[in-house]
Amino acid sequence: MKYTESEEIGLLFRLKDGDQHAFNLLFYAYKDKLFGFMLHLTGSVEESEDIIQDVFLKIWQERKGADKIKNLNAYIFKIAQNQMIDHIRKYSKEKIQSLNSDIQKEDINPKPDELLFEKEKQVIIQEAVNLLTPQQKRIYNYHKEQGKTLKVIATEMNLSLSTVQNHINQAIKNIQKHLVRNYVDFFIFLLFFLHFFVK
Repeated sequence: MKYTESEEIGLLFRLKDGDQHAFNLLFYAYKDKLFGFMLHLTGSVEESEDIIQDVFLKIWQERKGADKIKNLNAYIFKIAQNQMIDHIRKYSKEKIQSLNSDIQKEDINPKPDELLFEKEKQVIIQEAVNLLTPQQKRIYNYHKEQGKTLKVIATEMNLSLSTVQNHINQAIKNIQKHLVRNYVDFFIFLLFFLHFFVK
């Protein structure tokens, strides 16, 4: 249901006063629109519903300032964008935790469900590798591309095992940071693109 501007103002003043019925009216007026928006981004009904719950929880928590809202639609979608960004950050960090274990297992064959966009992940990882220090990059490539153990690398490079371990650990941390940062940037772009161009 679409409300007129005066009706929305009335609902917002009632919401400010803690009117549960006004909150429910806003929820049912926007939940389907938000669900379609989130489903475009997540591809998951369950995740979309979870994010929408977080959006309206935030609206309820901030209800004391409801009378200051000038554009209700923009306000709700701004909260939705922020909740989606938080979701992206959490999703990215959880998914890339497998990167460390993948390297240690010397298993570089990606699984289809490891990340939302595997192709983009590989491009971003390579970008991250190129940003490593020469020593980190050399050790990382020996270990990942050539499958050499850290002990063998230490012997060949005339370095202590602890030094090699420190280099590979720092390389992995740098790659993870780059991966998180760029996945967040990519999804933020996708978020705004779908909001403004996909109707």
